[in-house]
Amino acid sequence: MDKKSKLLLIISSVLGFLIVTALVITLVVRANRIGLENYYSSSYQYSDSYPPLYDGSLGSDMAKSSISEDYTTQENIDDKIVKTGYVSVEVEDISDSLASVRTLVSKYDGKIVSETDSGYGRDRYVYMNIRVADDKYTDVYNELKDFDGKLLNSSSNEEDVTQEYVDLQARLDNLQNTEKQLTGILSTAKTVEDTLAVYTELNSIRGQIESLQANIKYLDEKTDYSIISLTIAQSSTGINVDEDKWEPVGIFKEALSALVSFVKGLGSVAIWVVVFSPVILIPVLVFVMLKKKVKK
Repeated sequence: MDKKSKLLLIISSVLGFLIVTALVITLVVRANRIGLENYYSSSYQYSDSYPPLYDGSLGSDMAKSSISEDYTTQENIDDKIVKTGYVSVEVEDISDSLASVRTLVSKYDGKIVSETDSGYGRDRYVYMNIRVADDKYTDVYNELKDFDGKLLNSSSNEEDVTQEYVDLQARLDNLQNTEKQLTGILSTAKTVEDTLAVYTELNSIRGQIESLQANIKYLDEKTDYSIISLTIAQSSTGINVDEDKWEPVGIFKEALSALVSFVKGLGSVAIWVVVFSPVILIPVLVFVMLKKKVKK
């Protein structure tokens, strides 16, 4: 084997190794990203970037000279506090505890907004999100902590969003005031240019107003009602023979779900391999050809 052939063999081997490594890393990153995208679900979100205060900039001198710059401030808004709680308990009989929780929620005119019942027997867990009025939050939270069973964990948090709310309301008042002035200007516009300029600004301001109103409504709901997350776990000492019985139907469903996930995973990997097969085969073929040449 001459030096040139050895060098080509080394280069092709290194290149093939780098390509295969890059492909493996790409597949892993892609799989993780797909998993994360499937895990996180989108819920209602409000924008933290509020539209700027209207600066009076219009497309005509008439409109510019007719807009005042009043900025309304709010001084008598009650404190806006977002309260959230978490309680985790272990009980001897989940079914009885669920009935008690429903009675408690009904007693305080609350609502169970979500509920997940997973597992069975000793591995059964129930997860709940309970929505209650702000003035009843403390009572419900304390009663859940004193629930029959063993308290595993609890926490209560408060977030003051008063300043944020005041800022939103002030911006809204300012834009609504500007909208009224522009509506008055529209009725006195004498040229097509003035009319179009006012219409354009009115549309822009209306969009900003609706965005601010949505954010204010979101904060109102968050502060008027509180969410308590409750986890109820089945105690192993509370399991009897009947509750811990073998459930072939449930096991079959779990096995079938696992099989489907496995097949999907294999299919995804196969697709990636097919797509990248030319990239993999080229260095392999080069390596084989060089190896045959060296043997000759």
